[in-house]
Amino acid sequence: MMNIQVSSVCHAFDPQGIGTRVILPGDFFLILEHEIGDTKFSEKGTALIELHCLDAVSAGVGLRDEIPEHYVCREHRGRVNAYLKREYAAKVESLSAVVYTLDAYLSDPDVQQDPNEIKRIKDLNPDYVIVAVLAQAGPSCPVTPYRFVHNMAGGNIEYQDKDTNELIALAMASLEYHNEWSVVAD
Repeated sequence: MMNIQVSSVCHAFDPQGIGTRVILPGDFFLILEHEIGDTKFSEKGTALIELHCLDAVSAGVGLRDEIPEHYVCREHRGRVNAYLKREYAAKVESLSAVVYTLDAYLSDPDVQQDPNEIKRIKDLNPDYVIVAVLAQAGPSCPVTPYRFVHNMAGGNIEYQDKDTNELIALAMASLEYHNEWSVVAD
């Protein structure tokens, strides 16, 4: 049996949270373990794994509207933002997980700045670490504009080799998407 752990920044398994929420963790882990066995990870040890257990999660997004009462303020990653209430979450259309090998996770720039996370993960000694769970609705969800800038400024190893045209396309996709869709929260 594989040892799969959850990163400190992945809150999809919290009983209340922001974005995607795993509501049936047993089903989720069973499917994920099966899919990891068939996954080819990137040279850097990362993978985006498509999963087919849509009923195991609540979508992380809903259509943005202009009604203030439909939103709740929450703190996430050191910032307070407005999020659409979970009751307005869209129906899940696709599900994937961002998974890193242990070595890739420990070499991630954000993880390297967190000695407590390094110790926690080394003590758990997983084969793989779940970095994000993405239950999507509508078009493919790019990272938020804020996360895009963070990643581009050295926060994500996958952005180091992208050329200018790739970065511009990612930035435009992020703005277009997040003008129409909102992340949900409990």
